[in-house]
Amino acid sequence: MNKEGLSMFSKTVLGPLLQGVEQIDMLLAMFKNIDTAFEDHHKAIAKIHSNFILDENDQNPLSKALFSVKSYLYDYTNGLLELLNHIKHDIEDPLVLYSEIIRKTINELEIETKCSVDTLNLCYKKFEDCKIAYYKNSETYEGMCNMEIKESHRTSFALNKDKMKLTIEEDMIKFLSAEQQANEYLEIFTTETMKILQQIKKNEESRVYFTKTIAEKYLFYAGVYYKILQDSIQNISKKFQNVSCLYDSDEVIRKIQNFMPKKIIAETYKDYMIRTGPPALQESEIISRTLDLLLEKKESDAANCERMMQILDSTNGKEQFIIELEKRKWKRSIGLVEITKLAEMFKKIINELGSSERSNVLFITLLDIAERIHTKYKGKKKFLYEFLIADSNLNEDSRWLNVIETIIERKLNYELKLTEKKLRSHKSQGFFRKLANKLSTSKESSINIIERKIAVEVLNDISMKMWRYAIDFSMAKSVIQTFAIKYEIASELVIEILSLLHQPSSVYKKKRRSFMVTIVLPFQLALPYLSPQECIPLLFLKKSCNEILKMRIYKKCLIEIQPKSIEIRKSLWINALKDYFPKKTYDELAGLCKNQEIIEKYYYIIDMDVFRSYQDNIDIQDGLKRILKVYAAYNPSIGYCQGMNFIAGTFLILFEDESVAFMLFCAFLEKFKMKELLGESMKRLKCFFYQLDKLAEMKFPKFYSILVELDMLSNNYSSSWFLTVFSSCLQERKEVLYEVWDYFLVKGWKFAFRVALHLLISNMECNQQRLSEDNIRIFNAESIFNEKVLSNDFAKTANKIKVTSYLLEHLEKDFSLVLEESKCN
Repeated sequence: MNKEGLSMFSKTVLGPLLQGVEQIDMLLAMFKNIDTAFEDHHKAIAKIHSNFILDENDQNPLSKALFSVKSYLYDYTNGLLELLNHIKHDIEDPLVLYSEIIRKTINELEIETKCSVDTLNLCYKKFEDCKIAYYKNSETYEGMCNMEIKESHRTSFALNKDKMKLTIEEDMIKFLSAEQQANEYLEIFTTETMKILQQIKKNEESRVYFTKTIAEKYLFYAGVYYKILQDSIQNISKKFQNVSCLYDSDEVIRKIQNFMPKKIIAETYKDYMIRTGPPALQESEIISRTLDLLLEKKESDAANCERMMQILDSTNGKEQFIIELEKRKWKRSIGLVEITKLAEMFKKIINELGSSERSNVLFITLLDIAERIHTKYKGKKKFLYEFLIADSNLNEDSRWLNVIETIIERKLNYELKLTEKKLRSHKSQGFFRKLANKLSTSKESSINIIERKIAVEVLNDISMKMWRYAIDFSMAKSVIQTFAIKYEIASELVIEILSLLHQPSSVYKKKRRSFMVTIVLPFQLALPYLSPQECIPLLFLKKSCNEILKMRIYKKCLIEIQPKSIEIRKSLWINALKDYFPKKTYDELAGLCKNQEIIEKYYYIIDMDVFRSYQDNIDIQDGLKRILKVYAAYNPSIGYCQGMNFIAGTFLILFEDESVAFMLFCAFLEKFKMKELLGESMKRLKCFFYQLDKLAEMKFPKFYSILVELDMLSNNYSSSWFLTVFSSCLQERKEVLYEVWDYFLVKGWKFAFRVALHLLISNMECNQQRLSEDNIRIFNAESIFNEKVLSNDFAKTANKIKVTSYLLEHLEKDFSLVLEESKCN
């Protein structure tokens, strides 16, 4: 096949693709032109819209109709912009990409076709060369056969003739081989050509479908655009149908009446004074005279409580009112009616004060004043602040945070200016004075010391105010602790400040003359600032205090005392679980076990499980078997489940007492609702799997997606974690297991999830490298509970992972919904 034939062949075969590229390019050029035209049109309409300015306050029907026109222009502009975006991203970009794909396909097919044709031409050329050689040698041999040779040359001629015959035979073989090779490649070429044609057919079908889709997209987006315009036009039509002439000349006359020239009337000065009245009083005069009336019962024509309330609407009026009050001194009580009216004014100001620095200063000044004004009620003093306690605006934490910050800053600035002034007044300092200053500021700057001192003073004052105004305790505590942390106030001072929020009642003062802070102080405030060793002596206070403190101190000791001695841990575990002990003793229940028939399968399973799990600890095997069998008789609804052997074994190894271990084992299962976990349906265990998967997806989604691809969800590796609370996996590391249980006894199941997530996070990097379909057994105890993971305060580090009870409850509800939907389906 020559060059012309190859060209015609390629053009014939690839013609549809070339035509398709031209059509795609033509469509692309058309849409780009549409894009350009629409963009120019959009700019023009947008300019018209921006220049079409109407008065928003004008609400007559014609104005509303014109607003509908403006709305139409807005919809026109936005709809056109939306259409442009769709043309660009949903039509032009796909067309460009598809054109590139077709061009690439054409180039690949041209190269493939050229290679195939070149190979076929080589086969044909080889065939022609073999054919020519065969025919030429055959013609020569035929001539040699017809020649007459002299007797003397016959021998040599015969040899040449035989050689020629052999050559012809070889040429014949080559000729036939070339023929076979050419025909074989021709078949291959034909097959490949058919494949190319099939591929071109598919490309053509795809191109036609793509072109139709592009056209449908454009028609859809254009339809949406024109639908928006149609709706806007219908809205304009409705608005203009309601338009009518509303011009009212009488109304216009009434409006301009005030501006029309008036009839001049002469009047005497006396008539003028009667008509105009006395000059208006200043606001400050009304405030002063009204306060005279309320506080000192001085009558005055200028005193007016209603007018005072109107004046307090303005910021300037509030400030004048507070300044006027601050000037006054009270030596006697005022009436109940008067103090009630003052309380209304105070509430109005408190509710309307902003959050600026000046407003914060006015707020605290107002509270100070309310602590000085009082009335006599039933023979007792009743202060103004008692009338403000019901005001809910005083319980806003943001208000108190701003007030405290403002007071500290103002006092600090004052102290710094005063210090600077003192330093300037000194002419010079001696050597020892300078040295003392340097030594005193080497560890901590003088500014920080002053700032902390001021913060303590301010927090003391504010705590007293919060107590007087009955501020919500939890909110007040949060506010105080925020600034205690910010200014690094010592724990002893924080306790004293917080104690001011719990002042003793008058009844208590009468009963006990000597008020002891250590007794009345709410210990729950002090505990966070005490070490576990300092908390223990508090348990030996009077019985009423012991009841309050006991559980809090035990929980604190369980978590914070690390490492623990065996005796301390025993005591803490017993106190954490003793509320859930069975009513009958171990010996009584053991006797019940002898008199009661128990399913024999439990005995066999218990014996086998205990032997497998504690082969190296023969000493506890008999005792552990007895504990599990007694429990199976005591609680036949559960009987025995695999995993119980590790939980009971942990207690028995630590306490070395069957009776105590049994009571703790029963209490442990009861407190943490293990019955729902170990039951036949294991519904709660499935819920745990769902919760752990969701938590893993939230914490590290990439690693979780790898586990999902390999079908390695939590049910494949975490069942023993929850069923045995990690005791089956940590038998070789008892110190780690005991620390994990210390936290678990206080925190509950949320800590178990924290440990599970900590294990996954700690092993995430190496797991990502090792995970594959051939090696997915990396979640066994040996690999995941390795030395590197279990070191460096394993339990304490796990506890830092944020998993809340609220989140677990939310996930449990989701699981219940999924379960219900699956049952319905």
